Amino acid sequence: GRASYAVVARALDAVSATRSRLAKENALTNALRWAWAAAATKPTGAAADLAAVCVLLAPAKDSQTGGHRLQPEWLPHGALGVSQKTVAAGAAAGCGASADALRKAA
Repeated sequence: GRASYAVVARALDAVSATRSRLAKENALTNALRWAWAAAATKPTGAAADLAAVCVLLAPAKDSQTGGHRLQPEWLPHGALGVSQKTVAAGAAAGCGASADALRKAA
């Protein structure tokens, strides 16, 4: 819902405001923790909301720089410099899994 978009927007603002990989990972982890907790308390539509947050936070391949970026292709911004490994570690920490378990599940 609307609150999910606010969390995604704050997380992406925090990621774009720093060069620190740890700060980026913390922002993404906190957003995923919030989404996971919100989904657990919501009887209907929880899976769709959680999936939407994950899709919005997932890095898209940047064809021009060869890196990954968190915003959609149609936005005219530069790459944020967040690796797939950093996003996977944040996602794993946010849901209480190990990075290895997340890679095996993918």
